[in-house]
Amino acid sequence: MSEKTDILKNFITERIYDFSVLEQDGGFREIPSFEIYPREYLRFAEQELETSNDTRHLINCISHLKRAMECQIDIFLHSFCLLSVFQKRNLGIDKKLELIQETRVATARTLSRLNTIRNRMEHAYEIPKLHDIEVYFDLVTSFVVILERARTFSSLTDLKFELYDDDKGDKKPYGYFSIKYDYEKLNISVQWESENNSNSLVSELKDIQEFGYFFRVFILLSQFETLSTYDDITNEL
Repeated sequence: MSEKTDILKNFITERIYDFSVLEQDGGFREIPSFEIYPREYLRFAEQELETSNDTRHLINCISHLKRAMECQIDIFLHSFCLLSVFQKRNLGIDKKLELIQETRVATARTLSRLNTIRNRMEHAYEIPKLHDIEVYFDLVTSFVVILERARTFSSLTDLKFELYDDDKGDKKPYGYFSIKYDYEKLNISVQWESENNSNSLVSELKDIQEFGYFFRVFILLSQFETLSTYDDITNEL
C-alpha cells in the first residue's frame, strides 16, 4: 500500500455511509478483433477432454485452457486501454495477473489455485492428471466469466457522488467525491471535498499495486447501487 492508497482508503471507509450517486458518465467500448475468443478455446478444451483421456489430448486441453485465460485477460485489458501498454513494456502474463489480483476482480484464492496448477503443468514437465485438468477447466471457465462481467465497467469513465449526513437530517450535501478513469492518459484520479477535508490524487500504471488499488475502488464504486450493503464495499477496500 502507498501513501495515496492509505489516504483514499481512509476517506472512503469513513464517509461511504454518506455517499449518494450524483452522476455516472461513460460510453460503449468494443472488444478487440481476434479470430478466436476465450469461449471457443474453452469448447476446444472440452472437446479434448471428451475425445480421450490419453496424454496427448490432456496436454492439448491444457494448451486451450491457457489460451482461453490469456485471451480473456487481454480482452479485459483492451477494454480499459491497457493492453497496448503491457505489450510495449513487454509485460507478460504474471504482471497482467498481478494487476488483476490488485483490482480483486477475481479472488486471490482463485488466482492462487490457477497459478499453482498452471506452473506445475507448464514448468515441472509432469504428465497432467485428469483430476487436476478438470479442476483447472472449472477455474479457467469461472475466471473467463468473471472477467467478461468485469469488462462491462469499461463503459464508465466518471463517477460522481454527493455527501449527505443522514444523522443530522441534512437536505443539502456537505461535500462531494469523484473518481475518473482517463482512457487517454491511462490514469485514475480522485477528488473530494467535505467540510475541512479536500484532496486530489492521481495514480498511473507505472505502479501496478497502487494503480490496481485505485482500479479496485473504481470498480467497487461502479457497483455502488447494486451491492447489498456498504460493508460489501468497505470489506474489499
